[in-house]
Amino acid sequence: MRHNTNAPSVKGIKNIPFASLASLNLDAIILSNPSVYHEQFIIDLVPLGIPLMVEKPICVSQEQWESLGRLSKEKLPLIYTACNLRFHPLIAF
Repeated sequence: MRHNTNAPSVKGIKNIPFASLASLNLDAIILSNPSVYHEQFIIDLVPLGIPLMVEKPICVSQEQWESLGRLSKEKLPLIYTACNLRFHPLIAF
């Protein structure tokens, strides 16, 4: 799924409508969209019960952090965060 539903087609990438995610029997979902969208995608995806891996940072404001904090009081699927350093010059070296 892409945050821009009008994004052009890219070879090897499927544009999957959000409504179809629950029927796909996914093991996990990776959020690697712009950070400003993470909070809303997490809120939308949590009800699916699918573990999430969210690219760092999880959110970009105190308000988003508090919103996710309220959400975390509920029973959630696992939510992981990671910082992709694969292309960092030191790692490449």
